[in-house]
Amino acid sequence: MNVFMSFYIVVLSILFTFSLFGTSTTLKNRLEKAKGGEFIVTQKDKILTLLIYHRFMAGNRILLEEISVPKSSISFPINWQEWINNYAPGHHSWTLYEIDSPSGELLSCFSPSKGKWLSISQEASFLPKFLQLPLEEVSDEKRKRIGPASKTDAQDHRQIWAPLLVYEGKSYEKACFEVFETFWPSDDTELSLAHIILYFHKENFSFPFPYWIQIDNGVARSTIRIIDSGSKLQSIFMDLPTRKLSKGAMQ
Repeated sequence: MNVFMSFYIVVLSILFTFSLFGTSTTLKNRLEKAKGGEFIVTQKDKILTLLIYHRFMAGNRILLEEISVPKSSISFPINWQEWINNYAPGHHSWTLYEIDSPSGELLSCFSPSKGKWLSISQEASFLPKFLQLPLEEVSDEKRKRIGPASKTDAQDHRQIWAPLLVYEGKSYEKACFEVFETFWPSDDTELSLAHIILYFHKENFSFPFPYWIQIDNGVARSTIRIIDSGSKLQSIFMDLPTRKLSKGAMQ
């Protein structure tokens, strides 16, 4: 898993726990209303990743399901439920993430396609730092705009930029978004001192996922955009399998 997809998983983990710190009432209210089966499909380069939020499991646990597939293996329009029911043909990774809701700790990772548990050391190392990062709302005056700035007008009249919202395969060009930003601390990771911006749909307040993530570390800028989203998506896995402490179970 590359650092930016690991980053997305961690962002979601932290959003599920922000209410503990009182950082943002808006995010707290949004996540309290999140529904099981809500999903997004991200695109990074030529890879699509389907990410599904499942309801709390026993013991205040959250389950996130992630399936990655080359874009060339998908024909649009696509029924994501049928694709999952057919065991996601063409996928190259399928992972279930178990998260402790009270603490935000990433408890375990399981790969159904490989039939084994995965190491969580890399992903877990991001969590403590993110728990200390406040999300601040970006005002309209500071938001990205369309076109070059005027050299003569004192006031900026350019239209505010927003990502394209795609929900259940339908595109909505005039959707309204609220924008948040945060900064990664100085360290030895690829995210060191990165400026991170997240776009959330303003009208669909219960939807828990960002529709656009931009990461700028001063050297390179990377974006994770959403090409589809929706709700009521059901997994073929009801829960994580019973863990057996057998030789070679952990990688």
